[in-house]
Amino acid sequence: MVKNKKFLVEAPIYMFKKKHSCAYCSSLLTTRKVTRVINSSSPEADGFDFSMGDAYFVGDVEFSWYVFYCTNCKEEVSIKEQKAYEDLLKGRDVSKRRVINRIINTIVFLIIAALYIYIRRPR
Repeated sequence: MVKNKKFLVEAPIYMFKKKHSCAYCSSLLTTRKVTRVINSSSPEADGFDFSMGDAYFVGDVEFSWYVFYCTNCKEEVSIKEQKAYEDLLKGRDVSKRRVINRIINTIVFLIIAALYIYIRRPR
């Protein structure tokens, strides 16, 4: 009997606000909830996070998450796989985008830090 349950949420706005097409047959994807019971001491547990705040689940834990589902070809696609497919369709290089995002975040951080120091300096 499973006492512990954990719901994994990954990119809900991306998943529910935008329409997605199947990589295999190009039909419209729907969402489907996947539930799996994982034991914390099994080898399968390496891919799952058993922590909940300050606590750590031991034993059987029921994990639930959403995936994309194609009703036409009956394929399940994870969010990461679908994002990678859509990036390929748009011709984006994911590694370049990551580097650009890091550079922009660093510049914004430095500007905010400089403004904070400027405002807090004694006059």
